[in-house]
Amino acid sequence: RFVKDQAIAISGLGAHTGHMRMMAATGMDVDVSVASIAGNLVAHLFVAQATMVSTLKRLVEGASGIPLAEQKLILGTKVLDDHRCLSAVGCRPGEPVRITLVRQRRRWALSGDSGGTVCLWDLEAGMCVQQLASASAAPIRAVAPDWAASLALCAGGDTLRLWDLVRGACLREIKTDAQLRCVAMCWPSRLALAGSTDRSLRMWNLANGRCVQELKGHEGAVTCVDAAWSDFRAVSGSEDGTLRLWDLESGACIWIRRAHTTIRDVALDWRSLAVASAGVGPQGDDGEPPSAGSLAEAATGSSAAGGTDSSDVGSGAVRCWRLGASDDDAHPCALTRQLASRGGRGVLRLAADISSKVAVSAVCGESTMYLLDLEGGAMLRELKTDSDVQCVAMSWTSRLALAGGVDGALELFDLSSGACLQELCGGHMFSVTCAIVS
Repeated sequence: RFVKDQAIAISGLGAHTGHMRMMAATGMDVDVSVASIAGNLVAHLFVAQATMVSTLKRLVEGASGIPLAEQKLILGTKVLDDHRCLSAVGCRPGEPVRITLVRQRRRWALSGDSGGTVCLWDLEAGMCVQQLASASAAPIRAVAPDWAASLALCAGGDTLRLWDLVRGACLREIKTDAQLRCVAMCWPSRLALAGSTDRSLRMWNLANGRCVQELKGHEGAVTCVDAAWSDFRAVSGSEDGTLRLWDLESGACIWIRRAHTTIRDVALDWRSLAVASAGVGPQGDDGEPPSAGSLAEAATGSSAAGGTDSSDVGSGAVRCWRLGASDDDAHPCALTRQLASRGGRGVLRLAADISSKVAVSAVCGESTMYLLDLEGGAMLRELKTDSDVQCVAMSWTSRLALAGGVDGALELFDLSSGACLQELCGGHMFSVTCAIVS
C-alpha cells in the first residue's frame, strides 16, 4: 500500500467507472482526473461538488494505494486544504478538473522484540502505526520488509510469518523444524533463506510454503545470513565460529573459514567480493567494564597467506574478508582487516556498507554504537544511547542509524552529526531484538 503500480490502480477503478459516469451524466458530479507530476494518470473519479479534499484523498488512496499522509494535491498553483470542499476551490460539474498529485514519501521502520511483537513505525510522525502480534510469544529474531508491497516476513520461534503491514493480517505461516535465528529474503522470487538452531539453513517458497533447498554443514546454530540473490550465493555465520559461502542452487558449501569464537552478524558485498563479520567470544564477555579508549586496529592479515588463523585471537571483533575471485581460488577467504572491540568485548550487531568501507557496530553490554572505518581501522564516531543496544539498522543513503535497546525503545541518529534525532517509544514492552529502516 505504500507503493503500487499505477496500472493496478487504474484497473482497480474499472469496476466503478461505469456507475460513476452514469452519475456524472446527471450533471451533479465533478469529473476529476488525478495525475502524477510526470503526467501519468493515478485516478479518474466522478465526485460530488460537496466532496471534501480529505475524502478525495481517501478515494485516491483506495485507487492507487498511496497513503493519505503521503499525498499533496495541487490544483493550478494552489495546494488543496483537506478541510475544504471541491466547490470551494472552484470545481464545477461539467468542467473536467485535472489535479496534480505530489507524493511526499515517508520514512518507515520495522522492529521486533523478545516478547513476539512486531511494530511498524512512521518516522515522520515518530509513532507506532501498526502492531503485529501472533499467538506465540516467541522472540522475533529477524524482520524482512517489502516496503513497495507493504509486506513483511518475520521469524519468531519455529515459525515464519508473512504479514500485510496495512491491514495487520497474517497472510501465511510456515512452521519449521527448529527455532529460527536469521532470515535473508528475495522478494521478487518470494524466497526466504532462514537459519536455525538445528545447524541448517532452509530456503522456503512463500508462494506455497514449501522448503525448496536445505543447506547443511554448520556444527552450531546458524546465527546470521546475508545473500547475493542475483548470483544465488549466500554467506552464513554460526555459533561454531565459521563463515560459510553457499551455492544456493546446488546447496553446496563452496568454502569454510573459521572467523570468530562465535559469529553474531555478517554482511556480504558480492560485487566487491568482500564480507564483514562480527564476533562474540569468551575473551571479552566476562562482564568486566570496557577499558578506556576507542575501537582500534588490532591486526592486518596477509591475503597472500590466506589471512591469519583467527580461531584463538580477537574473537570480540569486526573482521573484513576478501573473497576469492573464483570458487577455486587458492585463498577463497582472506582476512584483510580486524577491528578489536573495546576491552575485547564481543561485537553483538553489525550493519556494513562494504563498498563505502564503513560500518556501524554494537558491542555487548554497552549503550553505544560505533561508526567504523573498515579500510583505515579507525573509530569515526560514537553514538550514545539510553540503554544497552541490542540491534542496529542503517539507511546509508540518508546517513541514519537506528538502535534498538533493552528498554524497548528505538533511537534514530544522524551519522554526520552524531545527534539523536528521535526516540520511538510506546510500541514495545520488551527488549528490541531486530529492526530495519526504509
